[in-house]
Amino acid sequence: LGFAIAYHKVEGPVQTLVFLGFLLDTVEMTVAVTKKRVSELNELLLSTLNQAKLTKRKLQSIIGKLNYVTSVVYGGRFFLRRLCDVLAQLRQPWHRTRVTVEMRNDIRWWLSFGLVFCSKPLTMVSQRPCSAAAVSIDACGRAAGALFMGDSAYTEFSSMNKDAPALCINHKEILALLPALQKWAPFLANKQVHVYSDNVCAVQSINKGSSRHPLVMESL
Repeated sequence: LGFAIAYHKVEGPVQTLVFLGFLLDTVEMTVAVTKKRVSELNELLLSTLNQAKLTKRKLQSIIGKLNYVTSVVYGGRFFLRRLCDVLAQLRQPWHRTRVTVEMRNDIRWWLSFGLVFCSKPLTMVSQRPCSAAAVSIDACGRAAGALFMGDSAYTEFSSMNKDAPALCINHKEILALLPALQKWAPFLANKQVHVYSDNVCAVQSINKGSSRHPLVMESL
């Protein structure tokens, strides 16, 4: 048929293989971002922190590169939402936007955590014992509650934020997760956390990592 093998691209039998910027490891059974790509992203994000304004084209480049690695970075999409919201407000490629405090906080998260914990298991089910934990949350107009392994947490919204008591119940249900994670963080470390809630809207926001309300988005 006229096909020819490009032997310079052929890989022999190996246990670690770089494919499209990701390192596949069949010994540890993980997929991770390569050190080269992590270094490039670090340089890009550090240079961004030193800038007061960004063009739409520059912001698109940053979001595109970060979005590509979110497939292996736990929680990465949560820290892209506000950048995407800013991008949506810019019409032309040369239009500029100020680098807000929220944008800087998200970029700092990527530098401090996102590019450090940038690997995940190749299989959907972890081989580690006790690698999952379940937290149940609920909320009413006044306070939030949570349950974990027989222990409970109760937090009034007035103690969280002055604007929290005025939120709708869907947003309050999401906020119920924050004090629960703060209380039981040592027991949930390095585990996959399953959150149970009877509020469909809250579940969708938590799974999507997105909310239009600034306070709720900050909590996410």
